[in-house]
Amino acid sequence: MLRLAHASLALATIFPFVAGPALAEASSAVTAQDEEKDDEKKDDEEEEKDAEPTDEEVEAAVAKLKAALDEGSFDEKVQALEAARSVPHKDVVKIVATAVKDDAKEVRIAAVTALGYLDVDQALDTLHGWSKKKTMTKDDDFALALFKAIGRHGDKSSLKYLEDNIFSSPKKVLEARIVAMGKIRHEDAVEEVIGIMNKMRSNEGGPGGNGKEQKENVPHMDAVQLALHALTGANEGTSRRDWQTWWNENKRKLEIDPKEMPPMERSLENKWLEFWNERRKREGGERGGEGGGRG
Repeated sequence: MLRLAHASLALATIFPFVAGPALAEASSAVTAQDEEKDDEKKDDEEEEKDAEPTDEEVEAAVAKLKAALDEGSFDEKVQALEAARSVPHKDVVKIVATAVKDDAKEVRIAAVTALGYLDVDQALDTLHGWSKKKTMTKDDDFALALFKAIGRHGDKSSLKYLEDNIFSSPKKVLEARIVAMGKIRHEDAVEEVIGIMNKMRSNEGGPGGNGKEQKENVPHMDAVQLALHALTGANEGTSRRDWQTWWNENKRKLEIDPKEMPPMERSLENKWLEFWNERRKREGGERGGEGGGRG
């Protein structure tokens, strides 16, 4: 309709005798369409503006973080880091990141978890950088929190960090990396999980295996099932062979909604929410912060 309306206007400009009721109708259509676009743009800008913290909020969060991390008790540090999750700003990210040097492991985990909630480029860049450092991933609890934080951002660029050298990770970290891919709502995430699944041995080993062994159930399939179910809504259980069949039948027509998750089966949804430390929306809000044992 909009294209026809613009065409009518152009025609009227070239041939003035065409002007009249048709031109008025075309002009009204163009105006209505343009006004609708302007309204949508304003709504988007207002939503983006509402999501950004004010300068005062940033200053208050930074001051509270500095005070807690410099002189606060263990509990005050954790509480300040949890509160910082709701103030997405690069200045907040910078202070939160310093807490990974704290003596207490739970404070370090609270810091990396906070970066997972801070929807700021600098937060994800920091997490990506840490995932490449062996000194940052040698502790299993911290590594698990780190890869969950990366996945929480839901950014496609994170796939290579979640996958890189994945078979060198201990079981619980490896499986957390797989499930974290389920947060990245893109067809590439499905392909990545399938690729990892195909490399698994049936004897708890790393990549490899062939022939009949490749078709048997393998370790970590609970994590594969959960990630793929969250991404696609499909459920082929914990059989690699069944998921391979599903993939071959669906990979060419697969489309992942970038925003909305598909309905999940209750048992798997419970596992998903538990992993992400969340509750169903109808139950109200999210649970408290994630963390490991105090070190």
